[in-house]
Amino acid sequence: MKEGLFIFHGTGGHPGENWFPWLKQELAKEGYDATIPQFPTPEGQSLEAWLKVLKEYESSIQGNTVLIGHSLGGLFLLRLLERLKEPVRAVFLVSAPIGVKPIKNWDGDYAFSDGFNFDWEAIKSNAGTSTVYHSDNDPYVSLGNGEELARQLGIEVPATGLPTDGVYKLFLQGLHKDKKIIILILDEIDQLVTRAGDEILYNLTRLNTELKDVEISLVGISNSLMFTDNLDPRIKSSLSEEEINFPPYNAIQIQDILKGRAKNVQLMRQESMEMQEEH
Repeated sequence: MKEGLFIFHGTGGHPGENWFPWLKQELAKEGYDATIPQFPTPEGQSLEAWLKVLKEYESSIQGNTVLIGHSLGGLFLLRLLERLKEPVRAVFLVSAPIGVKPIKNWDGDYAFSDGFNFDWEAIKSNAGTSTVYHSDNDPYVSLGNGEELARQLGIEVPATGLPTDGVYKLFLQGLHKDKKIIILILDEIDQLVTRAGDEILYNLTRLNTELKDVEISLVGISNSLMFTDNLDPRIKSSLSEEEINFPPYNAIQIQDILKGRAKNVQLMRQESMEMQEEH
């Protein structure tokens, strides 16, 4: 396994949340052993405390290291880049708050970072190849943060964003890299069609005619049982549709879900307290 790849979680986060376990698993298939440190949060959360935890891994952060930061973990990554003595291979910043309001946890992020003034020259010189990901409807960190971050890192983004056909071409390029079977899952597929039109589904259902070494299957998730009724007949004929209907959660299932989430929060707080005691 190749080492030297780190993922930094955000406020109230832990290694088992969000897309971290999935990404760690996918990276393992490519021969990478991703490390996801557990930082003290939300209790005991500070830049100094997080740097102290990372000190345990500092010998592994070298020229070939790849760093990924999500939310507050992205802000932490920027502060880390200011302090590095040699550049890393690449950084990926996902929904990182850098002070552009609105930010839901603006006060906490400001306190953690001791303000939002950055040494962009040091960051750029130590970042290697930089990539910024940011949703246009992020409820916690507004898109302006991603746009400003990209600008400061010298990443050119069209004023209107990439057009749909441009994203589609990049998607195709990524598919052609290796032989594989891909299952593409589109959550809230009805919202995608409402915003982008059903032409994108038409293209996706015909992808296999354009691919040589790759096969792709499409799974769409929708809250509307009538979603496919309004699709273009050309798309419906290509779907090879198989519907699976899931009934709404009952009271007992909702209770079990809430209990599970409450248990995760309790474990997270316990781990944070243990980490503080160790350090």
